[in-house]
Amino acid sequence: MKSHHAMGSPRDRSKAQYISLTVPGAEGLGVAGRTALYPSLALGTTGIRPLLGTSVDESLLRECRQQVLIITEGPDKRHRDALEAADRVGCPTLLVPWSNAALVELYKLADGINPLFVRFADPRDAALSADNQRVIPNPLLAPARPGLDQLLLAKFPILRTSAWTCDRAETPALPPVVIFASTSADIMRVADKLPAAGLSWSNLPLIIITPNLEETSRAAQRFLSTDRVIDERDPKWLDDLRRSHVALVPNAAAETSESFLHAAIWALTALRAGVPVIADANPLLDPVAGAFICDDWERGLKLYSGGSNCLRATDAALGQAKAARAEWWRWALPCNECHPWLRGGVPLRAPRECEKPVLLAFLDLAQDLDVLLPVLQALRRRSKFRLRICVTDWLKNEAPRTFAILDGEGFSIEVVSRKHSIEPPTPSLENVHAVLSASETNQRPHRFAHALARRAAAAEIPTFTLQHGFENIGLTYQDVKFGAEVGFASSRVFVWFPQDLLPAWVSPDTFSKVVSTGRPKTESPPSAFRPLAELGSWSQKIGVFENLHWHRFSENYKHNLFFDLERAAEEFSETLFIVKPHSAGRWLLRNRSLLPRCKNVLLIDPLQPEWQLFTAPALMRNLDAVITTPSTVAVDAARAGCPVAVIGYDLDLSIYQPLPILVSSEDWRTFLERVSDSKAHIIDREAFLRRNFVPYAGQYIMADAIDAAVNARSRLRVRE
Repeated sequence: MKSHHAMGSPRDRSKAQYISLTVPGAEGLGVAGRTALYPSLALGTTGIRPLLGTSVDESLLRECRQQVLIITEGPDKRHRDALEAADRVGCPTLLVPWSNAALVELYKLADGINPLFVRFADPRDAALSADNQRVIPNPLLAPARPGLDQLLLAKFPILRTSAWTCDRAETPALPPVVIFASTSADIMRVADKLPAAGLSWSNLPLIIITPNLEETSRAAQRFLSTDRVIDERDPKWLDDLRRSHVALVPNAAAETSESFLHAAIWALTALRAGVPVIADANPLLDPVAGAFICDDWERGLKLYSGGSNCLRATDAALGQAKAARAEWWRWALPCNECHPWLRGGVPLRAPRECEKPVLLAFLDLAQDLDVLLPVLQALRRRSKFRLRICVTDWLKNEAPRTFAILDGEGFSIEVVSRKHSIEPPTPSLENVHAVLSASETNQRPHRFAHALARRAAAAEIPTFTLQHGFENIGLTYQDVKFGAEVGFASSRVFVWFPQDLLPAWVSPDTFSKVVSTGRPKTESPPSAFRPLAELGSWSQKIGVFENLHWHRFSENYKHNLFFDLERAAEEFSETLFIVKPHSAGRWLLRNRSLLPRCKNVLLIDPLQPEWQLFTAPALMRNLDAVITTPSTVAVDAARAGCPVAVIGYDLDLSIYQPLPILVSSEDWRTFLERVSDSKAHIIDREAFLRRNFVPYAGQYIMADAIDAAVNARSRLRVRE
């Protein structure tokens, strides 16, 4: 191991006017990579001049106050040489990775270098640092534009790329669909989404932009019919983008940080060009949230492929304005503050696994996995916690898919006794730093999670729970059984909606705990996407879903529901009505005699092996429309771009407006006759979703909030 530099601290370079931007491999950067250097131009606002080079110059480093070492490829000898040279002359180095380099590789890279001379800043990650500040602020990300690219090449000629091979086919006459794809997995992801949205690539001119031309071209030839595949290093794609119909930014490799950084720049670039965007969840895009469709691919494809020109134009204009506001030049540095590269970064120290705090995640109900899984995935990606996932034993029979999916995702599971969750108390909270539950209140259905949260609170352990349904007792819904007495033991309650939409009857204690994060969303397992062709040939397939809480329905409501379902089945005899009970309550299975005995009414059992993986979102991929009692199913259908109506009768369901509310047989008939009227349904769905939901990448905000709370508790204990 190389010994530390003899100097105990970096020498004073307050008078130095130069920053060395060392970028080995800079000549191979694509447009997104070059654009990532754009914020370096703002160094001039602080009187500091950036000097860019592809190799280290020790004599230059002697005259620089700092080296910014940018890693565009896997760390290698060139990066180590740059670190050692800076160490020899006492020049501090800030490591900035713009690749998929793992943290462990950076730790190895800096091994033996004086830790006082090396700091780390990761623009790929929106996570909070130990002092509860963002390592590098998101505004450092900038959209690419032809003028900006030319400016960068003029200022830094060394960035001019080597020759590239590119498909020079004639540009399509119609506005194309542009896909940004890092890998073949991104191509397969988009190819899977289009049929689910009822669209065909054969009708859409298609251009793919990729930094991995050979791999992506092979995948495109196999899975898509493309017009052009363009190397991302060729700036001419910026002109193609400006005339495109929609831009798709898949992020199939979300477990790597590189995909977040490049995907964020590509999405910002499309938004800045006035192009509607559909993208996977990306925490780096939170500053422009609401200006693009996040995660809901089927919904976005139906919306932007001709569903509503008015909404498409509105989203494009909003995206352009928000992307412009996010640019670095429009974020003037506050008085007496310098560029984040001059003050940013945290010490580069490899944390031992045993040093990471322990987060206990608790799952007790059949539906818990659906809301908690994306949060667990985000927490794993953040790599700030050791995850201890506790699942109650009764779910082995109640929801065996919980175990199968967690195991398939690579999570270790600790099975705890539900019988002993309260007395004697299990699981143990020894060495636990935070507790996360999917559904917790002081009501009987959530008593086990509630008991755990109370024990954690008594031990001063931060506790968190999630909104687990659109109509969530204690938050958005109350009735004669669950009233104002509903409360939470958790210190924070993550909700999907803006806080100002909380009803007036919500208690002050609950109001103080609410944090608006957006709804986390995960993909259903691929095995759940099998078609329902074996059910026979039908002109339409309509899903009819039940709610968990049947106690809220009057006898008149139940009578009208079954009567109208029977009339609809008789009138629409070529339509299959698939009746899906709630996976936890299954009231309809216990009362199946009330259902009409029609050949086109099929009652399924969600616990049967052939139906277990067909959660509501998975089943909707096979349906033409959804009719549901008041339930989160309405949200799932709207996000899937599926026509949906809510059964109302004598209930006040104003919270679901402007979705169709069925109160009579005539309403059922009208809805079923208008299933194919996509434009009307799209406008209703978008109004419903945009009013009721915060448009952020919810799982990442939750992960950051948990991390910040644990850090705050640790700092408080240190002071004590």
